[in-house]
Amino acid sequence: MPADSLNGSLSYNGTAITAVSTRLLSDLNTVRARNGRVILSIQRSKTKDANGLSVAAARAELASWPDISGFIADGTVIGVYVSDDILSTEWGPNPPYLSRIDSVAREVKLRWPNAITMVRAKPTELAGRSQWQWLETAWAQYRGPYRDPPPKQFADREVASAKAQKLGLVIWLNALDGGCGPTTACLPGVPGTSVLGTFANAASVRRYQLSAAEVLNYGTVFLAEPYNCAAIAWQYSPVYNRAGLPADQLAGIQAFDTRSDVRAAMAQLKALAQQRPNTSCRQR
Repeated sequence: MPADSLNGSLSYNGTAITAVSTRLLSDLNTVRARNGRVILSIQRSKTKDANGLSVAAARAELASWPDISGFIADGTVIGVYVSDDILSTEWGPNPPYLSRIDSVAREVKLRWPNAITMVRAKPTELAGRSQWQWLETAWAQYRGPYRDPPPKQFADREVASAKAQKLGLVIWLNALDGGCGPTTACLPGVPGTSVLGTFANAASVRRYQLSAAEVLNYGTVFLAEPYNCAAIAWQYSPVYNRAGLPADQLAGIQAFDTRSDVRAAMAQLKALAQQRPNTSCRQR
């Protein structure tokens, strides 16, 4: 979500943005002015070299950032996430590269010791490393009951793994591709929607948006989990764009966050979030 839309007409007060050094201070000042919170992502392309995930490349990119200490201290920046899609071969032929991910997190901590370091991966995908020295938080993105267990089982599994690894945990929703759709995967009493997700072949690979009923059901489960420290969805729909998608599919994607039924569900989740105690994303 763009920083200047936080705490606006929708129910969102937090976002994740890719850090671009030339505008980072401006973006963070906007988040602060709107009383928002942000997770910063290192530009994906700036953490790679010809061989894949590169600690040296990440170090050089972080060196180009201005000092963000004040935004970390006042809670505007709640985390810096260092890698994404960790099972992809774009990072090298034999992913995941867990030791390199930890080393990139080290680069963040060397510059900003108080920053919380995150990776967008489920704790169960990270369990191959015996001990995390620098990485502090996993970010589990629920993909819906067609691809993941029911939400309570999913949360229980990932919380157990996170605790075993002494990692904090973010659990929230894949809003645009995590729906059960018009399939038998839907939970009892929680119908899906036939609105297509972001894949060009969305119908054949069963990628559907969440229905408002799914948003409310899954979100309620994840907010009830006391170990969950934040709720950041993939992704904010009005700014979504992908070349080659049919116009009607793209319009359906872009309408998600502004649909009245989704807005009502998110408003209920916001009220639940405001009632629960805060949980730190740092658990060691």
